[in-house]
Amino acid sequence: MLNKQKHIILLVLFFVGCSATAQAQTGEIDTIVVDLATESTESQKKEPTPSLDLGALRKAAREDSIAIAKMAIAKEEEKKKSLEALKEKRLKEKEAKEKELKILAEKRKIEKEAREKAFAEKKALKEAAEKKKKKEKKLALEKAKKSKKEAAKKAATLKEEKDLAKKEAKLKKIETKLAKEKEITKQKKDERKEKLAKEAINSVNTTSTSEPKSDIAEIKEAASQEVEKEPKISKEKKLPEVPKGVEQKDNVYGTVRLAYDEQAASFLLSIPTETKMHYHKDHSEQIMLIEGQGMVLLGYKTIKLKRNELIFITKGTPHKIINSGKGKLKVLSIQAPFYQGKDKIILE
Repeated sequence: MLNKQKHIILLVLFFVGCSATAQAQTGEIDTIVVDLATESTESQKKEPTPSLDLGALRKAAREDSIAIAKMAIAKEEEKKKSLEALKEKRLKEKEAKEKELKILAEKRKIEKEAREKAFAEKKALKEAAEKKKKKEKKLALEKAKKSKKEAAKKAATLKEEKDLAKKEAKLKKIETKLAKEKEITKQKKDERKEKLAKEAINSVNTTSTSEPKSDIAEIKEAASQEVEKEPKISKEKKLPEVPKGVEQKDNVYGTVRLAYDEQAASFLLSIPTETKMHYHKDHSEQIMLIEGQGMVLLGYKTIKLKRNELIFITKGTPHKIINSGKGKLKVLSIQAPFYQGKDKIILE
């Protein structure tokens, strides 16, 4: 529009200049005759016929044209300045918005780092508590085992002492019996000798008779057999070893394998913030919410996790699990076939 106005003004100036040049070359002077029919003849004789100064008119027209051109140029410059001011204003607004977005992104990054730091501290505290608890449990088991062993040893010692006391009492009883039998045998022997002496006196042909076999040897032999028959002192009994089992723990940042066979494996995943975008080349996966709030980015879709609802992820599909709640997020992951933890391709 401004260019068009400029062209019109320039054409007017060109036309005025051309007409002035032509008149200057011909030497003609335009006159305007004023009809003064109403005036008297005397006044016509006294006053000369008025004429117009075309040079002044052309000069005025030229000045007006120049003024109009200057006004158009000033208006165009003013419009250009306003456009530049508007452009600068929009540029400043854009820079302010980018600055605000950058500050917001930095703030979110700081909040995320603080959240991850809090989770890490919580994990460290929980691991320290679990380690301490495990150590205390181990010490308690060792102490119980040691006290049980000492009690068993003490019981065995008491049993040995009791068996020894019984054996000593029995031996003492046998010795008393042997002493009594020896005394009786001696009395019988003396009586027999007296009887033989009397018979020798009465009889000419004295015959010697063999003494009765002493029962002392038999009693000693019986006593030794009784001793051999006594039960030997039992040695210390060994306690059976406790079989070692596998204990699985549920950590804040942990993955627990629940069950598996050749066809599939199930895991309990604890997700504090989010997992990285990844996919499985040779495994399909099913995910179900156990505790907390979260969502799954599945390709270009976002699916909210719900209780008792399985989300099936085919192999080769990129996916990511996000904890959208304030607490802990736990999900059940079932992968087929058996998953060893190697088929995981990270995309970020």
